[in-house]
Amino acid sequence: MSDEWPLVSLLELTRPDGLLTDGDWVESKDQDPSGTNRLIQLADVGDGLFLNRSSRHLNNEQFNRLQCTALEPNDVLVSRMADPLGRACLFPGLPQRSATVVDVAIIRPSSAKADPRWLTYAINAPATRAAIQAEASGTTRARVSRSRLAEIEVPTPPLHEQRRIVAKLDALRARSRRAKEALGAVPALLDRLRQSILAAAFRGDLTADWREANPDVEPASELLKRIRIERRKRWEEAELAKLVAKGKPPKDDRWKSKYVEPEPVDESELPELPEGWCWASVDELCTSSDIGLVRSATEQHLDVGTPYVRMQHFDALGRWQLDHISRVPTTPEELEQYTLREGDILFNTRNSAELVGKTAVWQGPPGYVYNNNLMRLRTVPAVSGTWLGRQMAAPGFRARLGSAISATTSIAAIYGRDLFRQPVAVAPTDEQIRAMRTVDLALKRQISTEHDLRELVRTASRIDSAILAAAFRGDLLGDDKAGRAR
Repeated sequence: MSDEWPLVSLLELTRPDGLLTDGDWVESKDQDPSGTNRLIQLADVGDGLFLNRSSRHLNNEQFNRLQCTALEPNDVLVSRMADPLGRACLFPGLPQRSATVVDVAIIRPSSAKADPRWLTYAINAPATRAAIQAEASGTTRARVSRSRLAEIEVPTPPLHEQRRIVAKLDALRARSRRAKEALGAVPALLDRLRQSILAAAFRGDLTADWREANPDVEPASELLKRIRIERRKRWEEAELAKLVAKGKPPKDDRWKSKYVEPEPVDESELPELPEGWCWASVDELCTSSDIGLVRSATEQHLDVGTPYVRMQHFDALGRWQLDHISRVPTTPEELEQYTLREGDILFNTRNSAELVGKTAVWQGPPGYVYNNNLMRLRTVPAVSGTWLGRQMAAPGFRARLGSAISATTSIAAIYGRDLFRQPVAVAPTDEQIRAMRTVDLALKRQISTEHDLRELVRTASRIDSAILAAAFRGDLLGDDKAGRAR
């Protein structure tokens, strides 16, 4: 704090012609959606910025009956509740008469003592926020009372210096805001880059040089023939085992005629594939498909049981988010049936219309099971789970999958029969491996970039706090004594 600036309470800064009061106690029954008076909410009070998010109103009769305090432009609005506690913004003025709720304090400083813009900065400064937090009470929802808030003291320079501080802070914050806006645009660009990488992989763009250097590789059509032979063989072995278990071993091969060949892929509207590739259905490339384990909310815990993967643990781009994962009780039989292993594909069968069908490839540690809103797919040995799973998360597959969505007003679903007939591109096995290595490298670089971006955003926020702290230590204007004397 500057030694030249006296400490003055927020209440004192409003005297003699200002105001420091709570907002008004307005209950739901007092509100009127068609009313002409705006009721400002906590959600409208941002950290230095009026957010204007809410849409609550009062009619004139209720406004007058409750004797609401009408807000004026440049009133300082202070949140008496988290999060964060004590955040302040200037009320810009709205076309309609406005009041605010009781958990927002209104500070209208005296024109002779404080510039409202400066006071907003002063309240949002780290030292003032810490002082407000120290005065808070309440265990579940911390609040600071209006009387405690009124006693908070801030270092208060003369008005002319307040205005110079505001001008300096406005300029610095404008630069910071532009930097944050630029950083804020990067995640969407990275998402598009990820989609572009996947699209390029399954168009064959990433392995074009490899194909040119390896012209004699066995085409995927031959690979698919073997996959189909193996598929029938697995069915026959399973069916024979069922018949024997029932005590009805077959006397001839007529039972084999029950085998159903996978539906052929209609290639008429599909894009052209690179030489050596072919189209197949999801069904042809999978050895198994299993819906996950049902567990109620009461069976889910934070510290006991088996980690339980749910649909919220990966996003629409197939990125894992396992920070907050619950645990559930499982039997040995359930662990054997539902435990995930590396390369398993998880497909979200029920979600919102925007998110249903999102897909991720499990690359996490062993010992996790999965929820019944997810279907686990396991691929034939000749096709890696990474190849199929990432293709199912790529733009082309997602676009084709849209026609398979069955939606109600609240939920959307994709049924197994509709998923299994979806077409996917198959490349020769070695080319699959080469393509996925290239994708892995590109996505690892992207993850590193995303980490760096998060650090930059955090740094920008810390810089904002440091600028405010410097301003109210008296460091922001330096030794410009001439400016202080004016």
